[in-house]
Amino acid sequence: MDVEERPESNETILSLELPGVARDAVGIDVHVDGADGPRLVVSGEHTRLQGSGRLATHERVFGKFERTVRLPRGVTADDVKAELVDGVLTVTYPMRKSVPESESTRVTVN
Repeated sequence: MDVEERPESNETILSLELPGVARDAVGIDVHVDGADGPRLVVSGEHTRLQGSGRLATHERVFGKFERTVRLPRGVTADDVKAELVDGVLTVTYPMRKSVPESESTRVTVN
């Protein structure tokens, strides 16, 4: 996985090579729970092609995969864009996002 930061356009671009993996075999989830802030989870499965012969050489990796990346605070699933073209998954999200300062509310003691 490559991670490219583009400060001039305020975006981060993740590139993952997924040759032979179908769009419907890839999942992208944004989890906003936890003290560490939001996380992006990319998961899926490389399936083995079933041929009729015996493999003389085996170099490809098969099976389930999962990668987790921390997102900047304030980034939500609506800010994340993804596309899979020619076996390369590209995921784009903001490098920084303005987060409103936390508001304080006084609670009345009864």
